[in-house]
Amino acid sequence: MLPGVGRLWGHGDWHPSNLTWDSASPGAGVAAVIDLGLANRTFAAHDLAVAIERSAVPWLDLAEHGQAQPDIPAARALLDGYLGARRLSDAELAALPLLLPVVHTEYALSEVEYFASVVRSPGNADLAYHTYLIGHARWFGTPEGRALVSHLQRRADRQPAAP
Repeated sequence: MLPGVGRLWGHGDWHPSNLTWDSASPGAGVAAVIDLGLANRTFAAHDLAVAIERSAVPWLDLAEHGQAQPDIPAARALLDGYLGARRLSDAELAALPLLLPVVHTEYALSEVEYFASVVRSPGNADLAYHTYLIGHARWFGTPEGRALVSHLQRRADRQPAAP
């Protein structure tokens, strides 16, 4: 699929805490983007998958309770908002649900490396490895994770692609 997705600069960590907002209201808009530490040459479906993974899955619930219910309306809103600004190609639409379960890998590995070599905290490195890298990947095999991926697949199947 990679030849069909095109290359562009991506933020790499579209988490709400990496954005500033124009108000505290539920209808707030993004005022500015901060924290470009994971920015890199990538492609649109990758950056959109990162946004959905960071924003639509309550990872702290998984860590605290062993379960995490995805926020399907948030995923839908992110996808709708993106499609309102830029249509996705057939390859990008097909890639999005396939990327979602693995898009966390780069960040998780950077956390393992940070805790292992910069902070020199084997306990936190193990936590990053087992909880972020392995735990998040396993979550996508649960009914909740499969529901989120299936939602994106259904959207891709019925969404007209860009010409």
